[in-house]
Amino acid sequence: MMKRVILSAILLLGFLVFSIATTKIGKGGIDLKNVSPEITSVLSPDKVEQAILLSDFKAGWYFFTTVFDVLVLAGILWFGFSGRIKNLSEKLADWLHRQRSPLAFAASLGLVLALALSFATATDKHPVETGSLVFAVLWGVVALFAGRHRNYAVKVFYILILSLAIWLIGLPLSYYRGFVIEHHFNLSTQTFGNWLADTIKSGYIGALFMTVLIPFAYWGISRRAKDWWLWIGIVAVPIMILVLVVGPVFVSPMFNKFEPLKDEVLAQRILGMAEKAGISGGRVYQVDMSEQTQEVNAYVTGLFGSKRIVLWDTTIKKMTPDEIAFVMAHEMGHYVMNHIWIGIGLFSVIFLILLFIIHKSIGWFIHRYSESFGFAAVSDIASLPLLMLMFSLMMFLLDPLTNGFSRRIEHDADRFALDLTRDNTSGVSAFIKLANENLSNPSPSAFIEFWQYSHPPLQKRIEFCRGYTPKSN
Repeated sequence: MMKRVILSAILLLGFLVFSIATTKIGKGGIDLKNVSPEITSVLSPDKVEQAILLSDFKAGWYFFTTVFDVLVLAGILWFGFSGRIKNLSEKLADWLHRQRSPLAFAASLGLVLALALSFATATDKHPVETGSLVFAVLWGVVALFAGRHRNYAVKVFYILILSLAIWLIGLPLSYYRGFVIEHHFNLSTQTFGNWLADTIKSGYIGALFMTVLIPFAYWGISRRAKDWWLWIGIVAVPIMILVLVVGPVFVSPMFNKFEPLKDEVLAQRILGMAEKAGISGGRVYQVDMSEQTQEVNAYVTGLFGSKRIVLWDTTIKKMTPDEIAFVMAHEMGHYVMNHIWIGIGLFSVIFLILLFIIHKSIGWFIHRYSESFGFAAVSDIASLPLLMLMFSLMMFLLDPLTNGFSRRIEHDADRFALDLTRDNTSGVSAFIKLANENLSNPSPSAFIEFWQYSHPPLQKRIEFCRGYTPKSN
């Protein structure tokens, strides 16, 4: 035990030094020689310098939080906390099933707590929406099943306790990154209360999905020991599609107000572009992102009947109609070229391969460290932190691959936008405004671009827009 404590102290000390080295914010004096004159002639040197400082911080923060998450999960396993949480969950499940009417008691408790959280996290700008009520009812259903089945109750309590512990451990970091840093660079417009409300809301939505999906996955693991990885990988595909369908309708409105685009001329122009691009049945919305950020963005989201074109109100305010048209043409390109479906397919294959690797290797870790971990089989819910740890490490190593794929399709969408609008000038000015408003580093280092960037750097996108000759329509 003493050796374990000493080793942990050494690791924590090393992590502290690593934290200071990776998360510090520079003080200026940035060399701008790698930034093209086209950008520095439009943006002030101070703005470009702030973008590079923020980019450097984000790069360090990415590696810092990866190590932090690994240490948290490893600590939960190393010190046997996972087994203890399982024991506590069993006691809570026994307590629940000792109630006079466990079904009614559990369902009522789950519904009341979910409704309380829904109203507690609502604001004047974002009141309780249909999605909030739907999720509250779903929490009641989850609690009802927990009151009916003790084994399911054990898993629900375990997931909730583990999730709450990890959330609380990471909350100071979330506050620093999501609130302090965003305000430091004058990007956020949120009050602390609104930020905390959104954070809590995200937490209980995520917890609901976990209490449904994770026990279902463990049910498969316990009954199909030899091919559970294949079974889970296949079932994950329709679940991903379902999330993409219901997300824009029920989840997104819980955080922002969506309404039809007020500028009818702009709306008709965008819909006309959509028809020209072969996207029919879409609707154009604007969303009040100015309540949260100064940044600009737009996107096309949803599948089937939930398909919609969304413009941030900050984009409407800060960009010209021609620049907005280019940005929307880019987003339409993702739809026309089926990037959403290609992404689902790619992630499904990657997910399946990772599950197979975990299936083949996790037994060794459990056999070797079962006494410390507090569980002896992958079918035990206490193995969840180990599954999370292995999956997150492999996804980290795959980031260069997935980000490289993402940069490729983003480049294709840029080309599509130029072919559709035939307006290179507006493309260039749109990207410059993105750099200005979002504080995007126009020219990061090759390594950071390779490992972390899901979009091509702005300088490369600007150079492409400037030199590309659109195809004839």
